[in-house]
Amino acid sequence: MGQGLGLFGQSYAIPTKDAKIQHTLPLKQIKDHVDIFLELAAAVDPDIQFQVTCIGCGLAGLHHKDIAPMFRDASREAENLFFDTLWKDYLCSQAKFWGTF
Repeated sequence: MGQGLGLFGQSYAIPTKDAKIQHTLPLKQIKDHVDIFLELAAAVDPDIQFQVTCIGCGLAGLHHKDIAPMFRDASREAENLFFDTLWKDYLCSQAKFWGTF
């Protein structure tokens, strides 16, 4: 709680809102953070798995069609990523899914 960027314990935070949680970040800035996360996911031990939620599609008010494609080719680079099934239509055929809350 209170950590909006980076690896913390068994979680990785990708920011979609500013530090004061008042404004949604521009899509380009979110994409930059996603790319950093994807580099990390590809570089860590493949036994470390990440369950990627539908970031930005709640409090930030963004749409699945705007965020999910940022992860489109991720499964080709990192096999340890599992996505919310709500993004199934937006990701490559190799993507793996874990379900939805």
